[in-house]
Amino acid sequence: MDERTYRIGDESPERDAERLAGGRPTCVVTWAELRAANEDETMDEIALLAVGESTILGMCDEIERLS
Repeated sequence: MDERTYRIGDESPERDAERLAGGRPTCVVTWAELRAANEDETMDEIALLAVGESTILGMCDEIERLS
C-alpha cells in the first residue's frame, strides 16, 4: 500500500474563516485520495515530487509532498 501524503489547498466552506483572516487553508491527503480526484496526467506530475518538494498544478493548485 502506498503511504505517500501531500498537503493541498483546502477550499471547503468550513475553512472560510481562516481564509478571510488571511490564511491559506490546507489539508493533508493520501496518494489514494489524490488518485480518486485527478486525471492520469496530473498523477504523473505528482508522482515526480520528492519529499519536501512542492509544485503548482494547473492554474494555481499548490501541492507539497510530505512523506
